[in-house]
Amino acid sequence: MKVRGGYTNRRLNDKGHQFDASASVSTVLSEAGVSYRLPRRDPRVEWLSIDTGFQYEDTTTSNTQIYKVGLKEFHRRPWNWVETWFLDASVERFEVADDRQREFLLIPGISWSHTFPNNSRITRPDRGHRVAVKLSGTTEYIGSDSEFLQLDLYGKLIRPLWRDARVLVRAEAGATVKDQFRTLPASVRYFVGGDYSVRGYDYEALGPTDEEGDVVGGSHKLVASLEFDQRVWRNWSVAAFVDTGNAFDTFSSLATRTGVGAGLRWYSPLGPVRLDVAFPLDEDAPDDWRLHVTLGPDL
Repeated sequence: MKVRGGYTNRRLNDKGHQFDASASVSTVLSEAGVSYRLPRRDPRVEWLSIDTGFQYEDTTTSNTQIYKVGLKEFHRRPWNWVETWFLDASVERFEVADDRQREFLLIPGISWSHTFPNNSRITRPDRGHRVAVKLSGTTEYIGSDSEFLQLDLYGKLIRPLWRDARVLVRAEAGATVKDQFRTLPASVRYFVGGDYSVRGYDYEALGPTDEEGDVVGGSHKLVASLEFDQRVWRNWSVAAFVDTGNAFDTFSSLATRTGVGAGLRWYSPLGPVRLDVAFPLDEDAPDDWRLHVTLGPDL
């Protein structure tokens, strides 16, 4: 269960500045942050954002506290691609298995994303996609306590089938070039599992383990999902899905974990509400089944 709240002012002054504050609280992940946005040369598509916030995460695999401040510059590129340059500075205290550390990171990066249809009022698109690429990294030469280069890829595709039916395909991949893995904070290690990852497993409960069997996270990840959604009555649908993937350090050590299940969808005026029951297919899974409840747009 997660409780969220926020405040947004899109007309802060006559220069078009915007202010946003938000907070969310749950048993696993709690966040609070503020953002100040300034229009650039073309205020319709170009913005500079100044952000600061705090995040506390307590999962079955790690405990993390992050204080962060950052700058982002958004640009609209040809064919409706969004390019974002960013620079994040953070202090992170984390505990993973028996590893407890405090790290300072100064992370520059760039990302590109494309979403179609780019319209949040369409609560159940029968055709669309979202693609995102992010490249980030840091080095001790700019003051960080760790060194790494990381590439993240995300893709989701929605296509119609027969009447009132559609298929949703999702894929994620991440790769890290690193100096020493054990110096990497938990926030830049890969963990898999949960509502938006491999259903049937707890949030971020999957990944490489240490000698005692504790999950410590991986340098890379691969996740894939296939889902069928059939409308049955007005704004109600039923769904069936299969998710698979894991975090890992080398391809030879990749051991995929798979979950299957079914769910109910309510496409409300405020967005989709999803109720899923998922079953892990692996014999060593800690649970026989898990209930997943999520809210938010399909893309």
